[in-house]
Amino acid sequence: MTQATIPLIEDISILYSEPKLKGAQTRWASLVRDFEQLYGRVPDFIARSPGRVNLIGEHIDYAGFGVLPMAIEDDCLIAVAIDHNDSTVKISNSNGAKYPALKFVPKPADQGYVDIDPQAHVWTNYFAAGYRGLLEDLQIEKPNGMLCLMSGTVPAGAGLSSSSAFVCCSVNATLKAQESLLAGKTGPTAHELAIISIRSERYVGTMGGGMDQACSILAKPNSACFIEFHPVLKVTPVAFPTTIPPVAFVIADTLVTSDKAVTAPVRYNLRVVETRGAARILAMALGIPIPESGKLHLKQVLDAHFDKIGFTAAAGKTEAEIDIEKLTEMGQIVERVFGTEEIKDGVTFEKLCELSQLSGDEFTRLYIQQPIRAERFHLYRRAKHVFGEEKRVVEFRDTCEKAEAKKQTAETVFSLLGRLMDASQESCHELFDCSCDQLEELTQLARRSGAYGSRLTGAGWGGASVSLVPEDKVPGFIATLKKEYYNKHHPELTEEELENVVFASAPSSGAATFVGRDPIAVEMVITHIVNHINTTIDKKVDVVVGLDARGFLFGPLIAMRLGAAFAPVRKAGKLPGATIQVAYEKEYGTDKFEMQADSIKPGQNVIVIDDLIATGGSAAGAQELIQKLQGNVLEFIFLIELEFLKGKDVLKAPVYSMIKA
Repeated sequence: MTQATIPLIEDISILYSEPKLKGAQTRWASLVRDFEQLYGRVPDFIARSPGRVNLIGEHIDYAGFGVLPMAIEDDCLIAVAIDHNDSTVKISNSNGAKYPALKFVPKPADQGYVDIDPQAHVWTNYFAAGYRGLLEDLQIEKPNGMLCLMSGTVPAGAGLSSSSAFVCCSVNATLKAQESLLAGKTGPTAHELAIISIRSERYVGTMGGGMDQACSILAKPNSACFIEFHPVLKVTPVAFPTTIPPVAFVIADTLVTSDKAVTAPVRYNLRVVETRGAARILAMALGIPIPESGKLHLKQVLDAHFDKIGFTAAAGKTEAEIDIEKLTEMGQIVERVFGTEEIKDGVTFEKLCELSQLSGDEFTRLYIQQPIRAERFHLYRRAKHVFGEEKRVVEFRDTCEKAEAKKQTAETVFSLLGRLMDASQESCHELFDCSCDQLEELTQLARRSGAYGSRLTGAGWGGASVSLVPEDKVPGFIATLKKEYYNKHHPELTEEELENVVFASAPSSGAATFVGRDPIAVEMVITHIVNHINTTIDKKVDVVVGLDARGFLFGPLIAMRLGAAFAPVRKAGKLPGATIQVAYEKEYGTDKFEMQADSIKPGQNVIVIDDLIATGGSAAGAQELIQKLQGNVLEFIFLIELEFLKGKDVLKAPVYSMIKA
């Protein structure tokens, strides 16, 4: 591949803030151990895509307007081993007791690779959607096989984009697994992968607008993302203003689950149809031609209207001021077109079709691609929300970008941003009908507890809230939410469980693929070797011997996993106490090794570990020392073996090498 796509990383510390790094390292290491126990080999790579919290701009992405989310540190991981000889795909979950595994052989490209039933609400649909969408884009006839294990920490149904993070991670993982089949081709860019992910998620029956996937793939560290969708997808990092104290965003899950795939027909998909119908009717009222496809969204209506009237901004106005002027006028047009008595409180499907100048069949063909159920369609409220919410997005971004130049105090910045968040929540509740009793309770409690602003985030109808809180007030704020909301409604939750329900998150980077050398890579090696020993050697290992010096890196960890002792073999003069010594031949001369005289007892079983075997001289020296102490060498284990030097021929015990060159 000649063009960079998803970043390849060798160190996961760049993905997490300091408070969350240790827990992340433990989780990644556990994923590697579980993978090898499941598949008998280490993964070739680990794909990662984060969840997101939408700071402001709810339900306007599919209307073509910009939104302002940030990626969070909670994420989806998929560990993958590639099979170049068999196309079979196996996908398992680290919580296998709750989420059953899936195994399939991909179908021919013209049959869609894998069947996905959007009516069957199973977790593997999200993996299959990303897999299918990527392969359809690449048009690969015989894909490589994939052994996969998924681990996710984005709370499901909380409005933090757990499903989209999974789809994006599947797209990322599938691309990396098929990389060897792209010979001579340029693979998709990260921007193109975001578009593929948006398209792919529709296979599970959700008509999303693209915010979730764009943020998960394209987010940059330490910034929110201003994401625009029309005329093309564009992501602009928006840095938060420097304040004392710094701004923080606290995410609190109501624990009311909103599964988009289950509730979409009466909520998410229905809102898409209502906003698209409103766009068509507004365009007709404004004398704007309807495209031949019959399809357009509210952002296109805005652009076409101001082009049609020859709008010219007053001299000296900023881009934000111009956008606010246009959006204000569109709100007035909504009042004029939809604010009539017969439309304002909702219309029947028959009336919707009449206003659209379409038959029922024509309207369904153009605007209802996914199942919906509704008695009345609310054109006024949905359009009113969309234009008002985009105006708040523009103001939020403008405040962030100009705060320092205006030398605004933290109090001023927090108050301005907080008022916009509160107004967004009110609109989501009153106009878009996507809040719920628990979100109302939690956001009101947040304001009483010190938040400058609090609103729902994600699709709504449950899920999470996001609150703007000064960083130094976060611990007390979270403690109050735990006491007055969670102890009241969910007294069964432990303190550890609450840590995953209400938390502050730093802005995270977007999707990445881990291929490198950090503690997780070491964990892969350790897990592989321990699994090899446990499955191929039927005797108890009493002592692990590590050779100077790289054998010291792996030997103690392997010994600890096996419940065995560790004994170092070192150059002469390095070990304390009584030692035994041997001379041995190296590639470039003679040297001496020694061991402590009491490190191995007669008859004990021994494994010898080192990073590399070349001519075998140092390993043969260790072998002689162990024999002097009357130990029994069960096996020599090396990370790399240079076979052409035939070093294993000088050893008297079996040799296992992870890599042979």
